[in-house]
Amino acid sequence: MSSPRTSRRLASIALATTLVAPLGAIAFAVDNGEADRLRAAFEDFLGRPKPGEPSAVAVTPLGDDYELSIDFDRLAAPLKSVDVDLKLGRHVARLAPKPDGQWAWRSDRFEPVSWAIKGQTGRLALEGWRAEGEFSPALASFTRHTGHADRIVAEQTAPAHGETPRVDVRRVDEGLDLAWSAVPGASGAGVDAKLRQTLRSTTETFAISEGVAAGVPDMTATLKIGPSTTTAELAGLRSAAVLGLWRHLVAHHDKSDLTAGQAEVKARLRDLGPLFERLRQTTAIERVELETPVGFGEIGRVEVGLDAAGATEKGEADLTISLAGLEVHSLFIPAWASRLIPRDLVLHAKASGWDAASALALWLDRADFAAGPLSDADAAAVLKKLLPAGHVVIDFTGNRVKATDWTLDLDGGLVTGPDGATGAVTVSARGLESAASALRDPAAGEAGKQAADQIGLALSFAEKRDGAFVWRFEVNGDAVSVNGRPLSGGGSSSGARPEPLKGTPPATPNAPSKKVDAGKTPSKTIAGKSVPADAEDDDDADEDEPTKAGTSVKGLSTKK
Repeated sequence: MSSPRTSRRLASIALATTLVAPLGAIAFAVDNGEADRLRAAFEDFLGRPKPGEPSAVAVTPLGDDYELSIDFDRLAAPLKSVDVDLKLGRHVARLAPKPDGQWAWRSDRFEPVSWAIKGQTGRLALEGWRAEGEFSPALASFTRHTGHADRIVAEQTAPAHGETPRVDVRRVDEGLDLAWSAVPGASGAGVDAKLRQTLRSTTETFAISEGVAAGVPDMTATLKIGPSTTTAELAGLRSAAVLGLWRHLVAHHDKSDLTAGQAEVKARLRDLGPLFERLRQTTAIERVELETPVGFGEIGRVEVGLDAAGATEKGEADLTISLAGLEVHSLFIPAWASRLIPRDLVLHAKASGWDAASALALWLDRADFAAGPLSDADAAAVLKKLLPAGHVVIDFTGNRVKATDWTLDLDGGLVTGPDGATGAVTVSARGLESAASALRDPAAGEAGKQAADQIGLALSFAEKRDGAFVWRFEVNGDAVSVNGRPLSGGGSSSGARPEPLKGTPPATPNAPSKKVDAGKTPSKTIAGKSVPADAEDDDDADEDEPTKAGTSVKGLSTKK
């Protein structure tokens, strides 16, 4: 799994190796004049030296190739004025023009990086680094790129020197391999790219010290992560627009460039557009272990899946997280409680119904970088563009928790927006009754009895169906009910029966509510909307049709 620190490392590498976008029209003759043009092109992205000062970029002809050297320490030197001491070393790579217009690139040197920021320090070193690839100026992207590091060692201290307690973090990644490929976007815009990253193992140690006087004992915790694999597919990545915006900001970074010159900044942002049209990413980790002075735990396998749109008209994101073989052992967890801890989890949510593309376009039209935030009227107009239907649909189908003695399933959905949420979520559980009985064993003590009482209270709100306890939670603004019994909001509930469990006969569709607020017409649910109970039954055929937001969600009831 990629951590934020890993992402920053890879970003640093990418910065030094992908800044050749403007080279497509250059004739590739290996000579000093060409070297000067290459140096000027890299300075477009890294900054030009002040008059009389040497450049941080050097390009030297070497046979049929060019050696590229970037002095990142020189580029970082101005940060010392704001108490940031950043040592990035020197990046060295080899460039070679290819007959097809691409550039071959390779590097086997990555110097250690260190920093000191207001008393906090850190260091990053890559051992056994080697990388190579081919960059296309026409696509502003690597068409092929591979990288490998035997070890990546990162160390960090916090807080500032003299403050307590002190926290030292050391992370070691073993066996990093990454591969990137890209082709022209199938949609006609940007590139379609694929990324695969693997790590053999990761070990991260957290040490707390110098805090005894403040009541914090010295302790060390260790996180161990087994082999991990991350794959990602990006459709329509606007690689040329990303580099174009970067180059513009490097050349125009004064405040006046972002205010008086905001028209050009906005043009760059419009070119950037959705950034990407679609992202599909999966991460799989084998075995995670955590050791602390008060206990230890492990997870047999972790999987994370994300499918999301960029800033497009059709906004949606689908996230699934699954954990298998979860175990927790601690002196503070009694033996009876261990049977209540979940062992396997599947957590899922899908949200849809927003239009980020239209909202971004209107924001760029209305925003004035010199005047400050949008007016209330403009902000409301942007929000209306963002939520064309006035809400977002959230689908919770497929959530499941399994422990040694019990299981729990959660399905349903909500429609949520500025005015609140409506909808229904159904929870069904098996084994909780026997778990409560076990907790009443005298060996469990008073704490076990209290836990059993809490379970018993929850069961008192449930309906029994096919051996399972079922709770149907209905939400309408601040009013919440469970199986027709109000929990909050003060209003009477709809009285709708819970959804049947899988494998059981369904309840009579569109049955009128048992309870109706005074002065209100009884209603029923058709096509995900609440309508008068005497509406024509011909609409029943639309029961499974998508809602206005384009999503049909199990258990969803939209009320106006």
